Amino acid sequence: MVYTGETKHIFKGNRERLCDAYTKGGFIYHQGGESTTRYNTDVDVVFRQEAMFMYLTGVTEPDFHLVLDVAKKELTLLMPRLPAEYAVWMGHIDTPEEVRERFGADRVIYVDEEAEFLAGLTGEIHSFVEYPEVKNVVFDAALKTAIVECRVLKSEDEMILIQSACDGTSKAFRETMKMVKAGMVEYQADATLNYHAYMEGLRFHSFPAITGAGPSASTLHYTANNKVIKPGQMMLIDGGFEDKCYAADITRTFPVDGKFTERQKALYNIVLKANIECIEMIRPGLHWKDIHDHATNVIAQGLHDLGILVGDLAEAKKLYIPSIFFPHGLGHLMGLEVHDVGGFIEGVPRLTAPGEANLRLQRELTERMVVTVEPGCYFVNETINPALADPEKSKYINEKVLREYQAEVGGIRLEDDILVTNDGHYVITTVPKTVEDVEKLIGSQ
Repeated sequence: MVYTGETKHIFKGNRERLCDAYTKGGFIYHQGGESTTRYNTDVDVVFRQEAMFMYLTGVTEPDFHLVLDVAKKELTLLMPRLPAEYAVWMGHIDTPEEVRERFGADRVIYVDEEAEFLAGLTGEIHSFVEYPEVKNVVFDAALKTAIVECRVLKSEDEMILIQSACDGTSKAFRETMKMVKAGMVEYQADATLNYHAYMEGLRFHSFPAITGAGPSASTLHYTANNKVIKPGQMMLIDGGFEDKCYAADITRTFPVDGKFTERQKALYNIVLKANIECIEMIRPGLHWKDIHDHATNVIAQGLHDLGILVGDLAEAKKLYIPSIFFPHGLGHLMGLEVHDVGGFIEGVPRLTAPGEANLRLQRELTERMVVTVEPGCYFVNETINPALADPEKSKYINEKVLREYQAEVGGIRLEDDILVTNDGHYVITTVPKTVEDVEKLIGSQ
């Protein structure tokens, strides 16, 4: 259920951590997200606050600005001056005092008073975004680094909201998995997930849900969600919802008939093994690429054991054959964005090899990071067919066996959200994933 407790202290804590981390002092200036409309109409686009502004204020309305006094750790909010008739259409217009109390600001003025207010400040005014139109505000890359690193490490208070998002999303997944059946359309699975998340009070997606059955599951970011689900197919659902902009991100793959076939079970258990073992590896000080490499090795060995990959596996890895079936990174940081900031260290070259080039996290794990672990195995003709046409690569692939498995499985991915703790990790998400538990869950409806 959505968190309904007080949240002002959460965002105040975020501000205080940034003030402690930013050693130059002075003032910090930032603009929140703006209200927009659909093309060629006055119909509003549903507003979702810009993540940096949300991190520092908790303000969920558009067109606000902020000034943060670093030394005093005091927040000034600048609110839009709305016309009186706004209340006719949208309800009560908060006064500055009501806004101050609601969000825990130290001072609230109107945006149209900004120029005079900024001119009266004594000290440098820095920003982590370029604002050439705002006089006296100077971009500082060090400030950008500071706030990104603050967001990478989640406070105990932030974890309340992440846990809430993950709890509600987990429940929505459990209910949806019980209800998906052959004959439905993929978008009905999407609708079912949305319904159960809404019933938990989670009204905002972390990202558009992926609900792909059969071959649709081989497309990593499939969002058409418009195919009829057929008997015997596997269903991949990748979705997440937010609480106060803090995200959840879960993937489960399951048989729509309630029972895995032998081939489906064999492939599923390979991905499950990678998921479980990679989660068990998570601890401070371990580099994310090492965990990704373990997932790659588990999947490659599993495919070799099934006869899909053949020959010398070590030589196949030199040609990046496993990336044909596991083409994405193992996971990413998660927070106020589902693919959160801070995955790369400035000055460290990005990886470029197939598979690992798609890693969204290329650094050592640190206590209080939140990461996703999402190994997968896919049969994507756009990567398989070129490999089969390449004499150097095709000798490591048994096409006959591959096509037999591809006929029953488009793709399998299993994803959980993990908090890095001082002595290991904590699994935040709670959706069944062993073969036995999945079959039991689906059969419980």
